[in-house]
Amino acid sequence: MPFIIYLTSLGTSEQIVLSAPLYFTMFGWVLLGEAIGILAVGYPLFLILVKRVPSFGKLIGATRNIPFAY
Repeated sequence: MPFIIYLTSLGTSEQIVLSAPLYFTMFGWVLLGEAIGILAVGYPLFLILVKRVPSFGKLIGATRNIPFAY
């Protein structure tokens, strides 16, 4: 994602210089956002849907390890 941000800024008045510290800072923020989105929102939502909507597992093709013990 940070590399895409860099590529899309090329040739504009807001062109940035992508140094290693800047790249890894941007990479870290994107990584943190993705982790929060998946671990804090996505996974609990998935568990709730599998538990409360019986046809959800079949809809997404999840046929193994569905009987969660939680």
